[in-house]
Parts: sequence; structure tokens; C-alpha cells
Amino acid sequence: MLAAAMIAAVLSACGGGGSATVSDQRPAAGVLDDVPAYAGPVTPLPADVTRLYAASGNPFAPRVVLFLQGGPVDMLSSADQLDDLQVDWEDQLLVRVHQANTLNPAIVGDPDLSYERAIRENEQSVEILNRVIRHFAGQGKQVVVAGHSFGAFLILRAIAEHPDLQTLVDRFLVMNGRLDMPDVVWQSMRHGVQWKFPSGGDPAQTAVQPTRESREGDEYRGPGDLPLTNTFSWSQLKLQADIGRPRMTRVLAGRRLDRVVVVESTADEAVGRLSAAEKAFLKTAGAPLYCIQGGTHDSAFEAPYAAELTALLLGATTQTRRCD
Repeated sequence: MLAAAMIAAVLSACGGGGSATVSDQRPAAGVLDDVPAYAGPVTPLPADVTRLYAASGNPFAPRVVLFLQGGPVDMLSSADQLDDLQVDWEDQLLVRVHQANTLNPAIVGDPDLSYERAIRENEQSVEILNRVIRHFAGQGKQVVVAGHSFGAFLILRAIAEHPDLQTLVDRFLVMNGRLDMPDVVWQSMRHGVQWKFPSGGDPAQTAVQPTRESREGDEYRGPGDLPLTNTFSWSQLKLQADIGRPRMTRVLAGRRLDRVVVVESTADEAVGRLSAAEKAFLKTAGAPLYCIQGGTHDSAFEAPYAAELTALLLGATTQTRRCD
């Protein structure tokens, strides 16, 4: 689910914070009631919150922009990959928020990652976001949060598990995620099956399925070239399966989401376009929907949409786009 427009920058970036040790610490089960038992190791989170993110821009700015990247991959994205958002970083602080898999790259470097552990690692990623938001809100900064693809799913999970985050964040921008991933997709992703949504429509299994040796970026490798990353596709699929597992229209039922702007692209082949039920839920919840007609999974980072979405994120406008 990593945006294609970002792949080159992500592949060239340095590892996100290096390897972390693991412990027997077990995070809370969160809002879901169907979590399988797991007593193995998970990635521990450092007590120092500043180790949970990478910052650039103006550290004295009154507003902080938190960004959650797609993936999941083994490295934190570089700051320059966000240039398309056309933000003046001299007036903002940009914070690229770690995920468990960037804090501890060994997670996605293991093709035999278990689904049970993937669930716990995603919970750690949600907790990272929770702590980073509270860290900056506690400094009196205006906090806005943007996430794309896998990062968008993490935002929704964090809102579900920590309802008060909506009082601490001025605006969430949820780009190219889903509230309700089709059950057939996430259930089979647990077992290494990869899917796409042709032209943004109904899901279909990809013609070439990943093997135990497949890695992120293999489609860009030339004959005889070394792997471009150490992120194994099977470990990605386990993490993606869990993050797409909850039906957020049920988990968030009855909640107001006025500060959550949801972005969909109608030809998104990575996650598909939103269903009628998802759109009806957003309308009831008061969440603005920004629709890119004919857009792909990466269109939010392209003109003219990137500038418009940045204006929405920073509160300069409330204008959205509709798809009829």
C-alpha cells in the first residue's frame, strides 16, 4: 500500500532508527474483541517520546504536522518525499511518526512473522501515534495529522481506541485508506494472498502472488540485482491483514468525526473506492469526504489535489471535491 510516488524516496532513505530489541511486553488488546492469544515478544517502546519520531522544519513553530507513511516497510520515509504537499516548513514543524516496523525493522525482515504477532505490533504502532500526539499537544502546539494508505488505517484505529485524541488534534487527513476492507481480502492476506482492486472496483487476486522470498520493490529489480529492501511481502501482508480487519463503521458507530477528512480516489487499485455504506457512515458522522474522480492510490500527492489537501489539513479552507 506504499504510494508509488514515494517508493524511490523510501528505498533510498536510511533505516528508521536502527534495530530495536524485543521483550515479553504485551500491549493491551484495544477496541477489538477477536484478538487471538499471543504471549511472545513484541517491540518495546522507548520511554523517551522523542525516539518515536523524526522531526524537521521549524521546532519553534506553533503548529506541528504529524505524518504517517504507507507500507508497512522497514524504514522511515525521508522528509523530502513530502515536498509535493507544498507546505512551507519554515512555518511548521514536520514530524514523521515511527511505526513498530520502522522502529524495529526486523518485524518486516522476517518472512515468517506470525499473524498473532502482527496484531500486537500494529497495536504498538497505534500507541506510538497516541504518545506522539499527546507529547506535542502537551507542549501547547496545534497538532494536525496526515496519513496515507497503511498510515491512514493507523489513524482510524487510534481514533477508535483513544476517542479523546479528537480533542487534541485540529484536523486528521485520512488519505486512501478504508473503513471496511472486504472480509475476503484481509482474511486471505493473513495467509500470504495479495489483492488489487481493478479500476477501484471489486477485489481480485493479483496475477503474480508473492512467495516467501518476495520483497517490497521486487518489481523494480533488474535481472541479477540485489533486493532493494529487506521488507518481505509476506510480513507486510500479515500487518496489512490486521489493520484492515476491523469494520470501522461498526467500531466508530455513533461517534462524531467532524475533524476527520477522508480522501478517496475512485480508481484506487490498492484499497479500492469507498462503498456506499462507508460513504453513508461518513456523512452521518460528519466527516468531510474529499473525492478524486479517476484518481489512483497516489493522486493525493499530485497537482492540483496536493495543494488543496494541504489547505484542508492546515485549516485554510473547508472546500472539498465531490464525485458524482
